Amino acid sequence: MLITEEMFLKATGQLPEDDDLERCNCKDAGKFGHSCCGWNKKQNMPVFMVGKETKMTILITISAIVIIIAIADRYLDQIIAVLIDISSKGGEK
Repeated sequence: MLITEEMFLKATGQLPEDDDLERCNCKDAGKFGHSCCGWNKKQNMPVFMVGKETKMTILITISAIVIIIAIADRYLDQIIAVLIDISSKGGEK
């Protein structure tokens, strides 16, 4: 699929500048040195604007969420105790 100026404008809300169209239509998109080239079909936007979802980025995102949940769970009792203490003082210093 060839990305045209009209398609770019419709998808992004702005006219392409400089080498935007060349990057969207790059035949080497995804190869070494061309990680920001190409068109993200899922989001219908240039890769350089939204990135490209890969199995690795999804795995990293899920891992980060799991870590955040584990940390929150570990300290949940302490967080609640601090909030109760603050609220019982009515904001007094």
